[in-house]
Amino acid sequence: MKVKTVLLLILLMLLLPSCLDFSVVKKADVNRVLALKLLCASIQAYDITDTNVSMPGYTFVGSFKGRDLVKRGDRSVLGPNIENFGKIYSSVETDSDGKPKSIIISFRGSSSIQNWISDFTFIPVATNYLGVHINNFKVHSGIFSVYNTFKDRIINPNNTSPFDVLNDLDSNKNANVYITGHSLGGALAVLFTLELVYRLGYPKENITMYNYAAPRAGNSVFAETYDAKVNTLSRKNSIRFVNDNDLVPRLPIERLGSFEYKHVKNYYLFCFKPDQTANGFSFIADCHVQKNYFKILKDNLNNNYNCPDSDTTTDLNTCMPSTYYMLSIGRYLQNNPESMRNLPQWIKDLLGL
Repeated sequence: MKVKTVLLLILLMLLLPSCLDFSVVKKADVNRVLALKLLCASIQAYDITDTNVSMPGYTFVGSFKGRDLVKRGDRSVLGPNIENFGKIYSSVETDSDGKPKSIIISFRGSSSIQNWISDFTFIPVATNYLGVHINNFKVHSGIFSVYNTFKDRIINPNNTSPFDVLNDLDSNKNANVYITGHSLGGALAVLFTLELVYRLGYPKENITMYNYAAPRAGNSVFAETYDAKVNTLSRKNSIRFVNDNDLVPRLPIERLGSFEYKHVKNYYLFCFKPDQTANGFSFIADCHVQKNYFKILKDNLNNNYNCPDSDTTTDLNTCMPSTYYMLSIGRYLQNNPESMRNLPQWIKDLLGL
């Protein structure tokens, strides 16, 4: 009996990690209105002309500019153009000193996901961007190169900002700061959130980071540093929203030779995919695009929050997400054979097909 008991315990120890995932966020832990509001801000971040910017209860403060990644042959490099890369909003509601009670900072994704996920030269690189040295702390070199083109335009090394509402953060640490982004913008949001808490000393209790369809931003030391410094015990203040059929959150590949990446904790998993009978079927793109995320998440969270310019004509089907979210590329292809239809060559190269 004792031998059987020991064997059973060993079996349970082997199975539990693959059956339980304590990073999964329940619907009850999600601020439903805020989740859609920040996704809306992520959608508006893609408007590089600032012509369609409207957030109920908020005033548009301005945009900050950066440089996107572009393809040069088989490499991805920073492009020459300086363009809007994110937006800042301040709440109409103010405190007794006339300062906004909340601020939204949203980051846009790349003009093309191919520009940053198809280049294997984007290795994890060491950085001291938090102002201190942390052993083996590494970030995605491509994502970080984009971040470096605008981070000082938000808050510079002297802790000052061209935006008055951010200049006030030093003396207004009661304001709720909401940070968000979609795709590449989601990874940029993670980088900024950690810097705001770690280097600038903003209280994590007043920070919420919700991102959508985001890739991994750094290695395990980066993720563990983020989880320790940003996540609070009282609420889920940092959540990644993930479509189970989206390829991008599985990238960069978790381990490739000596290189490794890891996601930060806490994700809310839901599931949708395009209707295969619809015209213009593109499985990978339709499972990732921000307006499709909004359409399905709005129904999933049972909330009627409206966002300007968020309509999509794509026919989508909802599905049941995995019991345990497997991030491997192999499992993704096994579960989604339709993703192979009309697969671009750069994706085949990425997956070694």
